[in-house]
Amino acid sequence: MRCTAAIPFHGFYESIHDAQVEMVLEQAFENETLLQYAYDAADWNNLRQQYAAAYAAAFCERHAIRATFSELWSPREYNFHTDRIFIALPRKEARRIFTVTDKGALSRVAVELFASRSGFTSFYDSDWQNWGYVDKWDANQLCALIAAHVEGEVEEEEDINEDWLKIPAQLYRVRDYLNERASR
Repeated sequence: MRCTAAIPFHGFYESIHDAQVEMVLEQAFENETLLQYAYDAADWNNLRQQYAAAYAAAFCERHAIRATFSELWSPREYNFHTDRIFIALPRKEARRIFTVTDKGALSRVAVELFASRSGFTSFYDSDWQNWGYVDKWDANQLCALIAAHVEGEVEEEEDINEDWLKIPAQLYRVRDYLNERASR
């Protein structure tokens, strides 16, 4: 049986991840005018979905987590939330991660994510020991577990790999079409 878990990810809005997606687009076009047309015509949701799937796969591989990409959730507006990447995590794998994760790190992450403070009221207990059996944890609690599991590792932004996002064939067709029209 699988559960859904969020993985640590800082989102796309004004981030290095969004810059990475834009860089791939810019590499496909040399002409500034054509690049602007491509920006206007690009399927940004599809590009971000591809990036999120590749990011999740690389994250799981790097941290030896047996899981698969589930979805990219993006908020309608970025004033309260940012993008989140979810993975499909077998319950057995969640139990394994729990077993090998430093419980002090889990306590620190749980407090950081779930302790109420000025301007933030948490709906979660900030003491993970009150959450019950790991098989019952939701995506946010499992995100805390995964964050604790990888605590102290290199920050995600340092691990950007430009090969994660391949230029879709549709973009090449758009580029070729625009180049052909520009040459007339």
